[in-house]
Amino acid sequence: MKKVDGYLKQFDIQFSGLKLGLHEYEFDLGKMFFERFKIEDVNDGKVHVNFSLLKRENGLELNFEFNGSLNSSCDRCLESLDISIAGSNELLVKFGDEHNEENDELLVLAPEEYKINITPLLYEFLSLLVPLRKVHEENDCNEEIIARLHNTNTEEYEDNNNDNDTPSVWDKLKNLK
Repeated sequence: MKKVDGYLKQFDIQFSGLKLGLHEYEFDLGKMFFERFKIEDVNDGKVHVNFSLLKRENGLELNFEFNGSLNSSCDRCLESLDISIAGSNELLVKFGDEHNEENDELLVLAPEEYKINITPLLYEFLSLLVPLRKVHEENDCNEEIIARLHNTNTEEYEDNNNDNDTPSVWDKLKNLK
């Protein structure tokens, strides 16, 4: 557990001692990150993050750029699938006592805060990059599994339609003439 805690400390960005201006960081998210923070439908990943913090007199501007791949399961054949991702997010940080949940692009920190942990932000922004539909290219799915799924569904359908031992509701309706 101590190894994980040490790994997570890199995401604590202490801004109180920084000079005004732009400060840049780079992070590589891999197995340890994705084991600790389970993103729905993601098994693993390798994502490079360019993070910049612009310190101003009245607040901070955080910029995230993501580039890499996530490993998931294909929705069609359930085999492993690597999904290329790229994206960027911006977040403004101001200091004050009021909490604002209405604006997704503004974070309010208490005036006494001196650092920010960006781990929850990384998790949230990565979650938004996962596509809703995850499938292999047209002919890259496991054909054996696709054939089994197709045959199983066809056999069940045929079994249900060929079951003549039990009377159907529709048979009773035919006799109502």
